[in-house]
Amino acid sequence: VYEAQVRLSAEDAPLRRSHEAVLGAAMERVRADLSRRGVTGAGGTASGVGKGRPPVVIMAHAFVAGGQGSDSERDLTVGGVDRAPASVFAGADYVALGHLHGPQVVKGAAGQLLRYSGSPLAFSFSETGHTKSTAVVHFDGGIAGAELVPAPVPRPLAQVKGRLEVLESSAADHLVNVWLDVTVTDPTWPEDLAARLRRRFPHLLKWGHEPEGLERARSFADVTRASQPQEVAAQFIEYAGGAPAAPEELAEVESALAAARKGGTK
Repeated sequence: VYEAQVRLSAEDAPLRRSHEAVLGAAMERVRADLSRRGVTGAGGTASGVGKGRPPVVIMAHAFVAGGQGSDSERDLTVGGVDRAPASVFAGADYVALGHLHGPQVVKGAAGQLLRYSGSPLAFSFSETGHTKSTAVVHFDGGIAGAELVPAPVPRPLAQVKGRLEVLESSAADHLVNVWLDVTVTDPTWPEDLAARLRRRFPHLLKWGHEPEGLERARSFADVTRASQPQEVAAQFIEYAGGAPAAPEELAEVESALAAARKGGTK
């Protein structure tokens, strides 16, 4: 449910546009329909499943309170509130939820099962630990449980951090056939870093350099607050390379600045 796109009917007009309001209005219609059909007690009460009626199954797209998100989901925040309580689904036996990419069960009322099936594929490295699957839910005089059928994921995700010499050794052979996020920790920037990583890991998707032992508290915005071009360049070399600029590097910077000044002066 994208509540900003929902046109509420006249009786719902006083409701504020939020996940809870829109889902609640939809569930009121569900419960009214169940009542017209003579179905009561959905959710595990005395007249529930096993008493001659089929289960009440709801499908909804929402961030339900108690669910664990990742970096991949679209932001559903409206008015500062992005979650709906599980209680809006009162009257349902099983709630098949979409939005959160990690497969999980959300706590609901007694006799209810609220489950996110999760995405069939990972959309970011924050999903590295997910086991992708499809839930087959069984009903037998109540909710008998769910069988998780693994999804046919083409290749797993992995995040690894270490020195380039280790990553290029046989110790990293198990990472060759995965989608990979690599952080190289050599004290200085290794020569031909990007090319070497791509040769070693054909399914490399993301890489970076974080020198071990280097204080990285400063952002690059802090680095560029220096007043003189030479100082900015020297700080950037240290920031990016993990070691203070060498005299020959500073000489190259000075030479480039001199050439720029000469070329820009009339």
